Order: sequence, then structure tokens, then C-alpha cells
Amino acid sequence: MEEVQAYPVEDPNPYIGQLYSGMDKHGFQVTRLSLGSSSARTLHIHWPEYLLRISGRPVSFVAWKVLARLFLKRMRGGRIIWTVHNEWPHDTPNTWANRTALQAFLAVCSDLIFLSTGSQERFCGQYPFLTKRVGKHVIPHGHYLDIYPNKVAKAEARRDLAVAEDAEIGLFFGSLRGYKGIEELVHSFSKLDRAQAKLLVAGRSRPEFSDHYRALFGTDERINYTLDWVEPSRVQFYFNAADFVILPYTQVTNSGVLYLALSFRKLVVAKRHPVFEELANGQFRDWLLLYDQELDASTWQQAVRRSRDLLKAEVPDLTPFSWETIRRQTCEVYRQG
Repeated sequence: MEEVQAYPVEDPNPYIGQLYSGMDKHGFQVTRLSLGSSSARTLHIHWPEYLLRISGRPVSFVAWKVLARLFLKRMRGGRIIWTVHNEWPHDTPNTWANRTALQAFLAVCSDLIFLSTGSQERFCGQYPFLTKRVGKHVIPHGHYLDIYPNKVAKAEARRDLAVAEDAEIGLFFGSLRGYKGIEELVHSFSKLDRAQAKLLVAGRSRPEFSDHYRALFGTDERINYTLDWVEPSRVQFYFNAADFVILPYTQVTNSGVLYLALSFRKLVVAKRHPVFEELANGQFRDWLLLYDQELDASTWQQAVRRSRDLLKAEVPDLTPFSWETIRRQTCEVYRQG
């Protein structure tokens, strides 16, 4: 069995656990990255900003030390595979030093995995020289079917969250970060003259911003929010209480919440971005509603109508996004080269 060292191998997001579980069936053992004593031929890295320790901080000696070891790995015939989750890392200052460190990391990579065709085209367009000679692969994000419990009925979920049974509920789910457009969403929602409209917000905030978000959400009594991490057993209450899920992101390369919403058979209402357009023009045409500037009353009404129509529709086909398929495709990349 061939060893692959990965970073990270554990993460609160189920993506990493789902990707690496069962790799042994395909002939690979995935272990934690250890640059000091790495005998593995293949390294697989997600979110290099954390490996280089530049997320939210200046480039340090640690980054250059890591890059030097990765360079030696490549010179000795190793392969370094980067799954590009973001075109630019979140919460990382776009400084010359950070750009240099990330471009140096890109330069030592042998292969890049993208989660969509559009993200590959945009990323390679930004770095045409550095991406010219690397292997490029598109492997989509996986679904969340059977990962979270999904047994609670809509009425029970709404009672649990103390929201009216006849309310029109849009859900924002996920960590509260600047690029996700939560402030713009709240400001747009406050303009809606619909008493039955309800906004559910479920996502962890960094402690230093908690008071800010409490004040923001407190401006409208139609907003029901929690700033704590949602336990896996509780995720179903938020999604099953909602009529649709809102993704008001100002920047986005890929979205796990989108696949989570589809796994709960929910309409996704998203601000227009290339990654969402790619899906809306493809297999999820009926399950995505895109808007351009802000989520206005017309878009809200359309979301309510479409979400009700989808109750009678067939469930979205998530077969191509099964984790077993994604593991197999990833192992095919490991075998190349």
C-alpha cells in the first residue's frame, strides 16, 4: 500500500474526513504530513496558507523553511498536489510578501486539483506561467447525504427554533466572515416589507466580532441567530426549518454550504458569481436562483415560490458528487506521474 502524506488530515469541516476515509480500498494510506521525515513520494496539501502560517499574519521564517523542504521533495522526485479551494486565501492580507510565498508554493507543485472547471480557468488565467507545466485536474466537491442526520420534519424544526409555521424562512449557514456578505444581506433584508419573512443565521463568529454581529442582527426582530458552532445533530433543524438557503458571498471560489443545502433538498439563492453560474447552467438549474446586486423583495418572492414548487420535484441528482467517486478520482491523480 502506497503512503500519501496530507495536510490537513483532520478538520472540523467533513470534507477532509470524507475525502480520506476509505482510501485504503484504492491502495493508499493517508498519513499526517511530516516534512522533517517524509518518505512518502506524494504530498497532498489543502489550504497552504495554514501550512505556511500566513493566514492573517506576515510571512515568517517558518514559511520559507517549509517552502525549502517542499522544494527538496520535488528535486528528489516527489509529487506535491494542491487542492485549490480558494483563488486567494480568506483572511490573508494581499501583500507582496504573501503573494510571493503563495506563488513560491505554486511553483513547487506538480499537480493542481480544482473543484470546478471555472475555478481552474480563472486560477490559471491569473498565473499562466506558473501553471503551464503542472498537471491540472477537476474533481468536484462532495455532497453531504448521510453525513448529517435528516429525520426531523419541517414543523418540528420550526417549533424547536421558535419560528412560525407559516413564516418564509431564508437560512444563512456557516462561519461569519467578511467575504460572505452577511452585513449586506442583513441590510437588504431590513428593507423587505414582509412581516412573514424570517432570516435564520447559524454560524460561528470570532469572539472579537461577536458584539458587532449581535448589534447587527438585533436591528430586526425577524432575524433569528446563533453565533455558536452548530452541533452535527442540530444541523438538520436549521435546514429543515428553512424554505431556502442564502449565499450572499462577495467573493467565492467554491462553496461546501451549497452542496450541504442541496443534500437537504433546499433551493439555493446566491449572489451571482462564476462558480454559481456554472452550476446554475448545468445539472442544478432548478435548484439555484441567482441575483445580482442585493436580495430584494422580488427575489425573495421568487425564492418562496420556487422553493414551494421544488417540494413536488425530484430530488437533485447528487450521484456524480458521491465521496466514493471523488476518492477514486483523487487516487487516479495519485497514480499519475
